[in-house]
Amino acid sequence: MSEESKAGRPREYDPKYCDDLIEYMSKGGSLETFGAHLGEKYGKENAVGRNAVWRWAKQYPEFEEAKEIAEAYSQKFFEDIGNRGMLGQLRTVSTEIVDPETGKVVQKKYRTAFFNDRVWKLNMQNRFGWRDRRENDNTSSDGSARTIVQVNIPSNGREVVENE
Repeated sequence: MSEESKAGRPREYDPKYCDDLIEYMSKGGSLETFGAHLGEKYGKENAVGRNAVWRWAKQYPEFEEAKEIAEAYSQKFFEDIGNRGMLGQLRTVSTEIVDPETGKVVQKKYRTAFFNDRVWKLNMQNRFGWRDRRENDNTSSDGSARTIVQVNIPSNGREVVENE
């Protein structure tokens, strides 16, 4: 058994995990679930928690580099889904025609899949730090600062003007 016993000591790092990480995340997996993926791929006894995965990234430069590459592939995976969804190119199987003699699918008919852009956007914000950005430019066309005037209307209905 590797260096982690059932008592919870750290598991042994294997350099092959670099390729495993890139492959897993390029299909939409996350760094946080990579340890569970190892358990699925190599057996439950090889599963690790996310702290072990983060520790490997700190201890092993090749794994840190694989993590950076895998994160880029993961973002590309989800960006591709978004692009295809916005263009109406996501498809799903609507009907399968089965050969009655063999029981095998001989033809599939597809339809456009529903694309939930709000869920996709929320996913991108949470996974990759995307944010709605609003920039306020307070300079005039000649480069000088603009005077901002704030108008407050108190409850008595009289207008109060404050220069900032």
